[in-house]
Amino acid sequence: SNQAELLQAVNGAYAPLRSLGLNAWKFGEMRSDNTADFETNTGGEQMELIDQFLIISTNDNVISLWSQSYIGISRCNAILDHVDAAVGIPDEIKKMYIGQTKFLRAFYYFQLVRQFGGVPLRTTFIQAATDALSKGRSTKEQIYEQILSDVGVAIDGLPSSYSGTDIGRATKGAALMMRDEIYMTQKKVTEALADLRTLQTLGYSLLTNYKDIFDPLKKNNSESIF
Repeated sequence: SNQAELLQAVNGAYAPLRSLGLNAWKFGEMRSDNTADFETNTGGEQMELIDQFLIISTNDNVISLWSQSYIGISRCNAILDHVDAAVGIPDEIKKMYIGQTKFLRAFYYFQLVRQFGGVPLRTTFIQAATDALSKGRSTKEQIYEQILSDVGVAIDGLPSSYSGTDIGRATKGAALMMRDEIYMTQKKVTEALADLRTLQTLGYSLLTNYKDIFDPLKKNNSESIF
């Protein structure tokens, strides 16, 4: 109902990223030749099964990826369905928080569509138990259409940078990079190149020393996007 509550709600929409960041590695880099996980003797069998492409539906990592993504989506939907009723929030502030929320919803759906293809598409907040019943899977194309719509709003509403404790929130550059990654996933090379060139104008660049990327003292450098 006010700006403080809106901030609290948006912070809650970021929270599932805590587990999804690790999931992104498990279902991405760990399956490549870049990294590996062999921990069957220490209770890591389920991760090793992912590494070896032997996933089954009861794998806790799969369940976490699915549930945490939809928890994030549900929180984003709650914000977007109620933000217009909030009072006393300057338009630019509201636009920024909506941009962050749309970015996050797009991010969560992007994680889902790459792992599962078409998934149930939810864009409104569930008000009653009867509304929670699944309507089945939307097509992969419908999910990408929604993602691109949300990212477009995010690009328009997000600032290029933040200061103080807000550093780390979704920026215009983060939204552009996500759209670029979507275009590359869809093999839309021309569109991807245009976004990459726009990204350059926002001040992003590669570091001279590669190992500086991993230095905790050099966090949020010119190579950090989100």
